[in-house]
Amino acid sequence: MQLGNDDSFEYYNGYKSEITKPRTVTCEYAKSGRSTCKICRQKIQIRELRFGTHQTAFERYDEITSWLHPQCLKNFQSIEHVFKRMKPDKKGNFTIQDSKILIPTDQQYVQEILKEIYDLKIGDNSTLIQNKETPNQEKEYVKIPQKQDVLNKTEQKEQLPKIKKNAKKRTSAQMDNQRKKLQQQIIDQEFVNENTELSDFQDKKKIRVKQVQIKNQKRKQKDQKVKK
Repeated sequence: MQLGNDDSFEYYNGYKSEITKPRTVTCEYAKSGRSTCKICRQKIQIRELRFGTHQTAFERYDEITSWLHPQCLKNFQSIEHVFKRMKPDKKGNFTIQDSKILIPTDQQYVQEILKEIYDLKIGDNSTLIQNKETPNQEKEYVKIPQKQDVLNKTEQKEQLPKIKKNAKKRTSAQMDNQRKKLQQQIIDQEFVNENTELSDFQDKKKIRVKQVQIKNQKRKQKDQKVKK
């Protein structure tokens, strides 16, 4: 049985393994603080945004999920292989599983990270990229920009107003602050809900105790009347 071409599998020490390169990417908020980032080896805190890369191990016929911090995703081995199956739409956005459960600012943050990796690994014209082999087995390469093209781009950047550049920085900082505030609001709301449920339970318990006390008092009064 043919499991796929050689380009689909990871290589370790020059030998092809039975583990595929990452095929899909998901994102979510960490459900617990037990997972560890596969790149930086640091704990991923509970409710922290994390990415999951999915690979298949054909030895055991099961799926392997590796959890990573958003900033560590671009350093994951063979991450560019994901974009062979996941392409941006006409607006330049990627369709990711479970991304709809994120708050809007985090959804935009996820799209920015994937676009950065896509441009870095796939579409960066300043690096030499090997394309798929043509029918005559000749390899094509992306042309490296000439020095004059780079100088022209530099001149255009210098002519741009500095106000716009600073405005972009402020906008990015404001988005980060807004995202953190929304995350904190979600955590605070969950804390309030838990305390409200606890308070309701305590009130019901007090009422029940009071009812039992009244019932016992009436019973004592009745017993005293019977004795008389």
